Amino acid sequence: MLIPLIFLAFLVIVTVITFSLLNKSRALLGVLTVLLWLLSLVSAFFAIWAGLERGYSENWAMYGFFFIFLPIMALVFPAAVAAIIGAKLRKIENAGKIMLWLYLLLAFVLAQATIGFLAGV
Repeated sequence: MLIPLIFLAFLVIVTVITFSLLNKSRALLGVLTVLLWLLSLVSAFFAIWAGLERGYSENWAMYGFFFIFLPIMALVFPAAVAAIIGAKLRKIENAGKIMLWLYLLLAFVLAQATIGFLAGV
């Protein structure tokens, strides 16, 4: 069930990135930022859960980390990087706030990954 959802999310993200960069649309870039933040917040639950459950011998939270967090982050991180690079190359006007939110998203994703990977150690 998760694979079709990840594939659908991939198609939506690629479509929004493509249309926002081809049309130089700041609004579509904003929609992409909100979508990526929502996906990241969903995966944050599983990263924090894995961090809280790290002391138990049967760490079921790591299944959520591996099967939900990692696929979502495999979408969010490259999409955010592609959006940042594409917006810089296409010179989208007045995209400063959106770029700031994308940079914050990258930092948030890296913090989640750190928490999750330290939970598995």
